[in-house]
Amino acid sequence: MRELDEMVLNIADSPEKFHDFINKYENFILKSASKISKKYISKNDDEWSIALAGFSKAIKEYDYKKGSFISFAELLIRRNIIDYYKKQNKYNSEIQVEWIEDAAIMENNSNNLKLEIESITEVFTNFRRSKRKS
Repeated sequence: MRELDEMVLNIADSPEKFHDFINKYENFILKSASKISKKYISKNDDEWSIALAGFSKAIKEYDYKKGSFISFAELLIRRNIIDYYKKQNKYNSEIQVEWIEDAAIMENNSNNLKLEIESITEVFTNFRRSKRKS
């Protein structure tokens, strides 16, 4: 296992090796993201790019003396995805201002329409009354 850890130290500064290493470990990244999110993750999901960012950061920041690269990478992937979900939950609980504005406009339009109908009804009523008197 330490062979992999040494390999990571050698690829951090080489863009070509870096890219090849990420391609080689795509399944690990997807599996880690799926495990953390508790659902199937594909490359089309946001979690994929977030996990990929965590894995890339793990390659750049890995310290051989502190333990296994795989454990470190999984930890950073986990942190990134958890942070992402926290941010998503923050936005889901907020009411969007546009919705409030749209509701106010619709209510205002509804009131305007109601006033127009009442006004035209009054005009017709007065017209009928004036016709009857003539």
